[in-house]
Amino acid sequence: MENQTLIEKMPLMKYGELLKNSWKLFKEKWKKMFPLLAIEAIPLLVYSYYGDNFVLFVISFIVSVWIGLSILYILKDDSIDYSKALKLGWEKISSGIWIAILNLVAILGGLILLVIPGIIFMIWFYFSQYILIFEDKKGKEALIASKKLVKGNWWNVFGKMMILILYIFAVMFCIMIPAGIILGDNGSPFASTLVSIFLISPFTSIYFYLFYKDLKRLKAE
Repeated sequence: MENQTLIEKMPLMKYGELLKNSWKLFKEKWKKMFPLLAIEAIPLLVYSYYGDNFVLFVISFIVSVWIGLSILYILKDDSIDYSKALKLGWEKISSGIWIAILNLVAILGGLILLVIPGIIFMIWFYFSQYILIFEDKKGKEALIASKKLVKGNWWNVFGKMMILILYIFAVMFCIMIPAGIILGDNGSPFASTLVSIFLISPFTSIYFYLFYKDLKRLKAE
């Protein structure tokens, strides 16, 4: 009974522990994720080079959602390689795009009303793509499940999101300053895109994957 009580009272991971575990998993999974990230890089680099182009934007958006879902499959099952992950991610692409659109509409609607509602919606619905892959819930059902998962821990989710943003800012600053000196103004945007694709994006996916699992563990106890 005492052990059960201790387990039930186990809190969510601390900020430092979450970052540490995220880096550990990132290093373990990076080689397997690399082919997926390389696929994502192609349209994003083309779009960043040509600038405002609606067709390229749509293609980049679809590929980014596809790769994001595929990465979650790699995190979900160690036996899944990148080719299988791409196949599974593509099977969920329509649901993933729909959830992304619903998320965007909810957040933009909140921002139009006031900034604070937009932030609230963003925190509520952030885990909807994870719920699509790990719980097979789609559309509005995924958004509602995400909100329920966050309920009671909104400030914890917000705090960990802010810590990650500050951490990313610090990493980008340390990388982009020397990159700007070496590559100049023309090369800096290219370098920034590469860092975002191959480092920031997958690390963020892993960070919130571990956080998602921690929230699910807490809700289940």
